[in-house]
Amino acid sequence: MGEIIMSEQLVFSLDRLLRWIIKVFWLHVLIIGFSILGLFIAGLFPAIVAALSVSKKWLDQEEFSIAKEFRKVYFQEFFKTNLLGWVFALIGFVLYINYTVMVQMGDQLSVIVVFAYYFVIFVYMTVLAWAFPLYVHTKERLGTLIKNAFIMGVTFLPRTIGIFVGVFIILYISLSIPTMLLFFTGSLLALYIMFITHRVFEKIAIQNRVSVED
Repeated sequence: MGEIIMSEQLVFSLDRLLRWIIKVFWLHVLIIGFSILGLFIAGLFPAIVAALSVSKKWLDQEEFSIAKEFRKVYFQEFFKTNLLGWVFALIGFVLYINYTVMVQMGDQLSVIVVFAYYFVIFVYMTVLAWAFPLYVHTKERLGTLIKNAFIMGVTFLPRTIGIFVGVFIILYISLSIPTMLLFFTGSLLALYIMFITHRVFEKIAIQNRVSVED
C-alpha cells in the first residue's frame, strides 16, 4: 500500500514538473515571438512586461490562457512600456559612453569621479531591477515609477541584491548551456524577478488596505 502511495506521489510530482516545464517553455516562445513581431526595437519591452504579467498570475495561482494574457498585455501596454524601456536604454547608452571616456582618461580621473560614476550605476541598476515588475503591479506614471522603484530597491536591498545575483546566475548558466538560452532563459528571468518582488508588493498592498480601513 505504501509503495502504491509513493508511486502515485512520484507520478503526480513528475506530471506537475513537466507541466511547469511546458509552461515556462511556452512563455519563452511568446517572448521571442512577440519581440520579433516588434522587430525587437519596439517589441522587446512590451514582451518583457507581458512575461512579468503572466508570471504574476502564476504566483497568484490564477487560471488563465498564457497566450491570451500575454497578447492582451503586450498590445495594451505597447506604447507605455516602450517609453519606459527606451528611457532606460538611453540612460544606459549614456552611461556606457561615460565609461569609455573614463577608460581613455585613465589615471587622470579622481577617485571621487570614479566613485560617483559607480554610485550612479548602482542607482540605475536598482531602478531597472524594480521598475518593470512595479509597473506590472501599479501602472504608475514614468516619474513616479522611477522614484518608487528606487525607494523600494533601497528599502528592500537584500532582495535587490538577490535579483542581481539570480539574474547573473541564470545568464551565466544559459551562456554555458545554449539549449537553455534558446528555450527557457527569458521566461526564467521573468519568473525569477517577479518571484523576488511579488511578495513585497503583496505586503505593501495589504498594509495600504489596512491603513484605508483604519
